[in-house]
This record gives sequence, C-alpha cells and structure tokens, in this order.
Amino acid sequence: MISIPGLFVTVILQFLLGLGTLGLFRAPLRRSWSVPLAMIIGMYGHTVALLLCDVFALPINGTVSTGALFVATVLVHAYWPRVRPWYGDLVNKPWKPTIRLYDLPTFAMLAYIMYIPLWASWYWPVTPFDAMAGIDLVARQTLVDQRIDNAVFYDPSLEGFLSNQPFYAPFAMLMQVIIRALGVQMGQAWLGVLAVAHVSFLWMVLRSYIKPFVANIVVLLLVMVPEVHGYMYLLQTDFANSVFMTAGVVLMAAGMQSSDKRFLFTSAVFFAAACWSRSETILLVGLGCCAMLPLMWKEFGRRIALQVVAVIGSASAASFALWHGLYYYVILPVKPNVQAEVNEVSVGVFDVLWRLILVANDPAIWGATFILIPLLIVLSFIASYANAWPLSLGTGRYGNTTIAVWFVAIALGLIATGALFSSAIVEQTLRRGIFKLIPLMYLLVATTPLLQRSAQALESWEERKRR
Repeated sequence: MISIPGLFVTVILQFLLGLGTLGLFRAPLRRSWSVPLAMIIGMYGHTVALLLCDVFALPINGTVSTGALFVATVLVHAYWPRVRPWYGDLVNKPWKPTIRLYDLPTFAMLAYIMYIPLWASWYWPVTPFDAMAGIDLVARQTLVDQRIDNAVFYDPSLEGFLSNQPFYAPFAMLMQVIIRALGVQMGQAWLGVLAVAHVSFLWMVLRSYIKPFVANIVVLLLVMVPEVHGYMYLLQTDFANSVFMTAGVVLMAAGMQSSDKRFLFTSAVFFAAACWSRSETILLVGLGCCAMLPLMWKEFGRRIALQVVAVIGSASAASFALWHGLYYYVILPVKPNVQAEVNEVSVGVFDVLWRLILVANDPAIWGATFILIPLLIVLSFIASYANAWPLSLGTGRYGNTTIAVWFVAIALGLIATGALFSSAIVEQTLRRGIFKLIPLMYLLVATTPLLQRSAQALESWEERKRR
C-alpha cells in the first residue's frame, strides 16, 4: 500500500537535505537555481545515507530509509552558523518576477511535455532489460532480504550467470529501494521528479544566459529531444548521470564567470553524484578537471585551482570508491569480473568515433539537435569573425569556454570508454552517454554571439514597440 504521508515526508526531507548541502558551500545561487538543485542533490544524499545503513548492518526498509534521511538532513544543518547566512540570503533576496505574456504558452507546453514523464514513471512498469536484470532486480530483492547484498548475489542457482547489470553504480538502484519501500509498486516515480527538477534548472539557467523569449524556445527544443525525453521515465542510470554532470558543469561555468570559487567547490558535490550514478564518469570528471586546470589557474591562481581540482577529485573518488571499492570487495559475496570488461582486442578509436557519429546522425533519436546546433555554432563563428564580436557574450569571461571544454572532455571520455571496455557498446551504452552532451550543446548555443545579438535585436524591437 502506498504511503502518501511517507512520500510527502521523503520529498520534503530530500529537499531540505539538498538545501543544507548547498548552504554548507554558501555559493550565492539564484533562488530559481537553488530550488531544483536542492531536490537533485538531496536525492544523492539520501542514497548515500541508505547505503551506509547497509554497511553498518541495519535492515533496509522504509523506516530505516526515512530515519537515515532525517539524520542526514540534521547533520548538514548541524553547523548552523555556517548554513544560516546562506538561508538568510536565499529568503531575503528581492522577489522580482520577470514573467512576460510569451512565458505563459511556454509554461503550458512545458507542463504538458513534463506531465508525460511524471505520469509514466508513476504508472508504467520497469521495462528496460538492464534495469530488470540489474537495478530493479536488486532493489526488489533488497526489500525482501532487507540487505543490499541479497540473494541476487549469493543464490547458488545464479552463480556464474550474473551479468554486469547488478553491479551498476548504485544511485538508481537505491532510489528504487527508497520509493518501493514507500509502497510505490513500480518504484521509478522518482525519475519524473528528477526530470522536472532538471528541466526547471536548465530553463532558469538559459533565462540567465539569454533573453527569456529565446531561452523559452531553446528549452522547448531541448525537452523535445526524443531519446532524452524517453529516458525521463524509462529506468536507466544514464539520465540521472546526465542531470548531475550538467549541474556540475553549469556551476563551474558560473564560478568562472563570476570569479567566485564557491561555485567551483559546490560543483564538486554534483560531480561526486555523477560518479555515484555511472561508473565510467570518474574518467570523464578526471579529463574535465585536467582540461579546466589551466583556465582555473589563470583566473584564480595556482593555489585555488589546485584546491578545486583536489576537492572535486577527492569527492568523486570517494563517491566512486564507496561502491566500487568498499562495497564490491568487502561486503558483496561475489565480485564483478572487471578484467572481462576490458577489450582484449584493441578497438580503434576512430572506429568508435565513426560509429558514434553514425548514432548521432539519427533524427528519430535526437531530433534536429545534431544538425541545428552545429549549424548555429558554425554560423556564429562566421558572424563573429565578420563583425569582430567577442565569443563569450552569454556567460562573460570563461563562461561558455567552460561549457565547451567540458563538452570536448566528455566526448573524448566517451570515445575512450568505447575503445577500452567491451560492455560499452556504441549503439547502446554510448548512445545513452550522449545524454551528457545534449544539455551542454543547448547551453553552449545559447551563449553564442549569433543568438545573443539576435536576442538583443529582438529586445530593442520590443522596447521600440512599447514606446
């Protein structure tokens, strides 16, 4: 039976846990950013707390899950003198609504489009094979055995037959445990909430980058990318991974734009969450940090740049090691055969790249994304060269450079993953890995001089019409 009060308490506590986590870093976030980010990072914190309960041999059920969430929420607020000023700034910021008439149809369309994942994630069963054989299988058995290291891993009839799916990074599996423990039959209802928080955040970010009318068009194009929208309600690890990675990149870009290191340290939590949601992300985060180090060094100096890289690296490594190190090799009765995942025969990087290009060149999956976005970026470069426009109009100094650097780092990381690991099938695993690139492409195009100048021209025309 579904516990409606339990669901309500869980969502509220996850939100408060997220707010407290953001408050510890005291980054001066916009209110419109803080609300969705708190919901996103609160889910991560809840899953970490639940796994620690299992590590300390507590039974995994709804009561323990809610209790762990409550304790985690209290702990992040325990250093109240540090958190309180951030709450004060959040509450006392002036309320300046910028809603225009053209925002109403955008909101209506977004509400309709996002109602689909909310409804489907609540009512539809888990259908992807990877989830049925891994994420959801482990979650369902966890509630039977009240242990994460349950019969899926030690049943003699399964010995030698386990695939790599039960060993996937734990975020999605633990969220299934949390929601199934509250009586939601399909478990994946959390996906719809995460999707709404993600889209809300991206919409507000785009509106801070460019004129709201243009931002509205860009966010509608983004949420209508067929493959990404589908996985807002189909249970897999990839969409959640994309949500965390995008938030981390945006916060790092905000820190580079404003020369405020607090944004950079806050991004560390989201990169750690990304490593908690997909295993190969530790490679992508490492590449991204190495690529960003020269820019951070130039903007903040050597000491701060090295501190940021160390914090992001340590947080990501700790998040990765908690499951792939401690839990794999200390608690689980069986271990994944990592050696079998490494390609014995060298796979050509250019072969992986070519197959990835073929996957991207499918409008049935990605809509017009890989045609429209590159075209706009190329036209923007041409227009910038012809008119001597700066290339960073949208996000100030280093802002869109940060997004571009991370885009390249993630793309190279995906190619390396496809070349190194046999389970990283281009047409399946890496296809969903492209989810991490899609939001960055739309954020990047919103900062290009072509769209920025077009938006300014539109704003000037609007002002003249008002007179």
